[in-house]
Amino acid sequence: MNNKKVQRPHGPMGRGMPGEKPKDFKLAIKKLIKYLKNYKILILLAIVLSSISSILSIIGPDKLKDLTNEISYGLSYNTKNIKLLNQDI
Repeated sequence: MNNKKVQRPHGPMGRGMPGEKPKDFKLAIKKLIKYLKNYKILILLAIVLSSISSILSIIGPDKLKDLTNEISYGLSYNTKNIKLLNQDI
């Protein structure tokens, strides 16, 4: 019989075992920031685009309501003109 202990992976996919925590949190954050320096333009672009998306999703329905009201007003105005033209003939 082989009595070696089986090494299982840590983290969320490791059958419920907790992930490893860094011994020095500040150092881990510094390393993460240093690693992400190459991607700072992409991260900034993602933040800006997500902010614009949020703003447009708030403003969009109100502008769509105004547009729909304008179209329905135009349709009702045109039907009155058509009725007037039919009476003249």
